[in-house]
Amino acid sequence: MRKLVMTIFGLSLIAGANAFVWVEQGDAPEFVGGNTAQLVIGSGGLTEIQGMFHSGAPDADSYVIQITEPLRFEATTVGGSTADTQLFLFRLDGMGVIHDDDGAMSGDGLRSRIGLNGGPVMPANMSWQDWVNNGNLPAGLYVISVSEYNRDPQAAGDLIWNNGPFNQQRTPDGPNAGSPVDAWGGGPNGTDITYSIFFQGADGVPEPATMLAIGAGLAALAARRRRK
Repeated sequence: MRKLVMTIFGLSLIAGANAFVWVEQGDAPEFVGGNTAQLVIGSGGLTEIQGMFHSGAPDADSYVIQITEPLRFEATTVGGSTADTQLFLFRLDGMGVIHDDDGAMSGDGLRSRIGLNGGPVMPANMSWQDWVNNGNLPAGLYVISVSEYNRDPQAAGDLIWNNGPFNQQRTPDGPNAGSPVDAWGGGPNGTDITYSIFFQGADGVPEPATMLAIGAGLAALAARRRRK
């Protein structure tokens, strides 16, 4: 949490008012509770994040985005990579929200898709609209992580999401589904390979001046937790 607040204060790149594409700055980190993710700063509609999985060690890249239209939100790597990708959505506190490994639509193959066109939300077997309308995805800031199969988020040494079933978007269903992410495990030591995540219903995070108030709120929340 502290590093996230520091990043909010320190990053000054501001995108224009129109729809925009974000290009990974350096190597986006793996999101871990109390750690940070790369802030996607901009306004006017986030259409794409472009990045790279780096060779030499398993890699997952994480970005802070703003979901503005939950009912039409979608994130997908279909058409954006040759890699076997996974997508994970988290709240800022590290709690898992939804995940997909191999999209549900015909032709998705080994690419990933979460959101409106990702099929029913499992294991509840609810339509995306019903799941969102039940209060599961309020508009706001989230962390989206992309990894190559089988680089998975963990909590207290075990999985947040099970390794399958595939071809469906799932809420956390692993042994430690109710805990925030604190590590990542598994995955290939592959070659450098690029990816794109395509979005609808999303935006960048607010400009840094606006984020000061959000950062202060996060710091206050962390302080209260320490006192408890």
